Amino acid sequence: VGVPSGLQMDRPICIGQCPELFTEHVYCPGQTEVTKKSSQNGITQDDYTIIHQSVQQYDTYPTKVVANRYCHPDIPWNETLADHLQIVSEGSFVNRILQAFGGLLQAPLLLVGVVVGSVIFSFVYLFFLKYCTKCLVWTATLVLTLILLTMGGGLLFVAHSRSG
Repeated sequence: VGVPSGLQMDRPICIGQCPELFTEHVYCPGQTEVTKKSSQNGITQDDYTIIHQSVQQYDTYPTKVVANRYCHPDIPWNETLADHLQIVSEGSFVNRILQAFGGLLQAPLLLVGVVVGSVIFSFVYLFFLKYCTKCLVWTATLVLTLILLTMGGGLLFVAHSRSG
């Protein structure tokens, strides 16, 4: 079994479940034809772009579920197919962002855990603000003062060593 020919790997389609046999059929986008036309109506000129997208029937091939979202061909290792799959999985920046947000819906337990953890850490932060504010303010003031004094001393040292 070789690489399925004629598939446009940059245009994936949605199906109910990943095919496991060669006996099913799916409809995939075919080649796109773009035609530009213009017409003159008295004073104005109208430009039209006509996009014709064909749909072709393809026989299925055995696939396996990847990341609970994609159907990748379940065929022996093939360099050409691996290159196509890598290009498709990388996608554009916007596509990767949309996939990340779509992936959140695939992990509802993780999302609930993050929300609960955020609420817990918010209360811990409020506790520290209530009981340790004085210590935090004095520590931050001391650290900031030491940093500024060190930088000022360093600048004075560099200025004195260059001029003298």
